[in-house]
Amino acid sequence: MNTQESISTSSSEVIHPQIKYYYYLDNLRALALMVGVFFHAALAYSLYMNEFWITAAPQKSTFMEAAAFFSHLFRMPLFMLIAGFFGNYLYQKRGLKGFIKNRSVRILAPFAVFFPVVLASYVGVFMYAMKHVEQKSPLLQLVSTFATNPSARLNMQFSTMHLWFLYNLILFYCVTILVLKVNVFDIKTWLLKCSTRKVCGMLLLAFPIILIPSFYLQYALPITMPDKISPQLWSFGFFGIFFAMGWILFSSQYLLDTISKYWKPMLVISLIAFAILYQLYPRTITLAAAIDPKNYVVDPLIRISSAIFQGFISVYMVFVLLILGKKFLNSENAFFRYMSQSSYWVYLVHVPIVLFIQVVLTDKDWNLWLKYFITVALTFIISLLSYQLLVRYTPIGWMLNGRKNDINKN
Repeated sequence: MNTQESISTSSSEVIHPQIKYYYYLDNLRALALMVGVFFHAALAYSLYMNEFWITAAPQKSTFMEAAAFFSHLFRMPLFMLIAGFFGNYLYQKRGLKGFIKNRSVRILAPFAVFFPVVLASYVGVFMYAMKHVEQKSPLLQLVSTFATNPSARLNMQFSTMHLWFLYNLILFYCVTILVLKVNVFDIKTWLLKCSTRKVCGMLLLAFPIILIPSFYLQYALPITMPDKISPQLWSFGFFGIFFAMGWILFSSQYLLDTISKYWKPMLVISLIAFAILYQLYPRTITLAAAIDPKNYVVDPLIRISSAIFQGFISVYMVFVLLILGKKFLNSENAFFRYMSQSSYWVYLVHVPIVLFIQVVLTDKDWNLWLKYFITVALTFIISLLSYQLLVRYTPIGWMLNGRKNDINKN
């Protein structure tokens, strides 16, 4: 059997979505969401984030910052790719109307329900911190100043906070519906006509290169989050492309197999590239620059170099995790099943919990690693207990995961 016949045969395996359960993607999605707890807890000890993170602590850790920024380049891109994959699954299984209904319940409704709750919790954390914290972070000092001066104005854009991922998914789904209505290009058939070498070239070279403009267009290094209420075009050129790649991968899963043998080189290249990239990141960013991008200036050479490195790291690490996940996580067990079911809730509620715990610990003269461990541990305990006692078997749990623990909960 030649390569082209092999590709055609393997691609036919996904025509009937009801016969497969993609455990490794479900497990990877849960990990991507859960790692958010470690990421957000680490920002308090980042020198770069010192002036615009509410719980920024006097102690700093270069290792913690580097690890957080490295994961930041591929954690949510991986989530978006998986969202695109399962989005196509739903479309193939339920049709366009079923797809729209499912996404409205699982994504639109949680955003509408939890946004005001999360916003209120952020306000509550700020108010508590202003009253009880003595060693206030620069951002908390600024907020305290404006809170006691009603005539002052703080020029900050409205934010969707850490729920940006839901808001952006809603936008991507809207674009997807329009594309499906137009249906001008059959990419699956076109890909089947491509040689293995061409497929590898598109995935390992063209895909990262396509992302470079979106990285370059961002005002800050490292990658910022598209949390503004007005759609941010660079997000469509970054997270949107990962979403589209996931959509394509569902119908053409052999694409991942064509590059699976390259996972070690991709991992090594990503680690080396990040070691260089991290040196290009500014050591810190001022609060003025964070609030107003016009005050943030990056040398053009550093900007384009960083964009190139970030593009390749994001793609390669996402592929590495997909390949390793398919190899080692493609099975069901009680632990991962529970993590998968609870991960959505944990991600929705974890940031206010992290911030509150760190606010309480701010004035404690403890080792930063001890504070970090306490923050992460308590956040998981509170999040998982609240899920088990208040969410899992309630209408909230049904909204997030469905009444049945099946693939359609995504």
